Amino acid sequence: MKSAGAHCFVTQETEHTFIEAERFGEVVFLTTTDVNNTKGSLHNEELFRSIKAQLREFNPEVDYIVPAGSPYVVAGVFLILGNMGLKNIKVLRWNNRDYNYTPLHMDLKRS
Repeated sequence: MKSAGAHCFVTQETEHTFIEAERFGEVVFLTTTDVNNTKGSLHNEELFRSIKAQLREFNPEVDYIVPAGSPYVVAGVFLILGNMGLKNIKVLRWNNRDYNYTPLHMDLKRS
């Protein structure tokens, strides 16, 4: 499960407990805030600049993305990873029935 030095990048910190994610790596929260609806928002510029800076540490070989919170922040995270040229990303998918995470490997190399 947990690889040495692995991280779980949680897209947005919420009230949810992320203890189960710690089984896969050290939890890193990318943000606590949501996207602003206003076009040209300085808040959004700073939000995604901060997220992008943190994602420079993302290692697709061992790290996971944990989608949580705003779907717009989640979309932004995946756009940033795509712009970084990543085609193979590991995601932790929450299972509401069993209350645990299932690793999901998204391989877009052939897309």
